[in-house]
Amino acid sequence: MHVDWHDARGIQRLTEVPSPQPECAQEMGGTVMESAKAQRPYVILLAEDDPELRALMASSLRRAGFQVREAKDGLQLAESLDANVLYDMPLPDLIVTDMRMPGMSGLQVLGAVRRNRWTVPVVMVTAFGDSELHAAVKQLGGLILDKPVEMAVLTSTVRRALAG
Repeated sequence: MHVDWHDARGIQRLTEVPSPQPECAQEMGGTVMESAKAQRPYVILLAEDDPELRALMASSLRRAGFQVREAKDGLQLAESLDANVLYDMPLPDLIVTDMRMPGMSGLQVLGAVRRNRWTVPVVMVTAFGDSELHAAVKQLGGLILDKPVEMAVLTSTVRRALAG
């Protein structure tokens, strides 16, 4: 790294100073990029058509340290993902979606995510969780929680999914 400065006589100087970042990253056991990513909050895209439940879930996830973007239904969730791709923005780190919503079901969203070969973890929340639905979600690589879901269980499931 070069530092541009003026000495006591006003003469401009250029000095090479070693960057401290690589040493810091090595001490932490990773690269500078890994270190920076670890410090930013994970981005969760949350889709729930019940406004009160969506607010409760979003609030709980924010209190747990996550950045939450909200969608009022499956269609808005899909539009948000499409916008990320269209404008070359990163996808969310994780999706939490209700199963039954207007416009597009959570299972349809999960299917679209996998068809696009996106590796975004998906947590499905449903009040209609029969064994067939559980099997379908798991087959597509998602996690599923039955309503009513405790917020502590939602948060721990999100953390587990992000940990891989």
